[in-house]
Amino acid sequence: MERQPSVSPQGFASYARFGYVPGVETTYAGIQRLAPGHILVWEGGRTTVRAYHEWPPPGDQSSLRAADEGKVLDELHGILRSAVADRLVSDVPLGCFLSGGIDSSLIVALARELAGSGLKTFNVSFPGTDRDEGDQAAMVAKALQTDHHRLELSMADMESAYLETLRMATEPIGDDSYIPTCFISRVTREHVTVALSGDGGDELFGGYPKYRQIEWAARFHPWSRAWPRCLDALLPDKASKAMQLFRGSNPSSRALWLGSLWKEKELERLLIDPSAAEGGRLLFERAWENCAGGCLQNQFSLTDIATYLEGD
Repeated sequence: MERQPSVSPQGFASYARFGYVPGVETTYAGIQRLAPGHILVWEGGRTTVRAYHEWPPPGDQSSLRAADEGKVLDELHGILRSAVADRLVSDVPLGCFLSGGIDSSLIVALARELAGSGLKTFNVSFPGTDRDEGDQAAMVAKALQTDHHRLELSMADMESAYLETLRMATEPIGDDSYIPTCFISRVTREHVTVALSGDGGDELFGGYPKYRQIEWAARFHPWSRAWPRCLDALLPDKASKAMQLFRGSNPSSRALWLGSLWKEKELERLLIDPSAAEGGRLLFERAWENCAGGCLQNQFSLTDIATYLEGD
């Protein structure tokens, strides 16, 4: 008799906290995924798993200092150019996603330099909203002289395809960029088979506001203890969340707060068994400790690459 899979309370609790399931756990009980940088071999009826890459790379992270800014920028340009060149090797038509932000624009500029004219770029636009990047992407495409394709989406478009798009996911994901990414991928596939994107740039180069917020929280922590907790209910929601961040007992708990979708008390009310969320918290804290060294922003960036970038 075939056994039906059941929901993992720990996996679901991690999904509720982060919007994705970190590490090797899944939302199914007794089913794990292969960890990044690992190989699984089944041979002679036995399964073995071994690591071929570790993150963060070995070495003292605190030694990363830019002694000569010009030299460092030249070296960075060479690394980025080489990385883009490697990914332009393709047996099928290739293009680039272009939001108009620094990360995707830099990749398109390097790809255009390496691939020459005719590079196809793709953008999803939300006319009339504060999240519309269409004009910015079009300006970059014009400056770089790419073959640019712009897809305009309305709220009605998003709502009509909402359930169909969610069913395409291989596992639960709470990232709101997933739906427009599916739309732009569908349009892109009409023209090319492979598309480069700027994903990972924010984690590598500190693009998220939370990397600055964790530094602010460390400065405001002593002051926050003087604010009576009983007055939290009088604060607007954003101010109340900020106060909870400032009160974090250590940098790890503040980073966890910034990486979570819910306040801790909200998460406890959401889950039937709040203790199920401990696994996700411990995994994040272990990653935080493994990435220690240097400033808080650097540690947070390395932790995000090991957890958020991989899991989300």
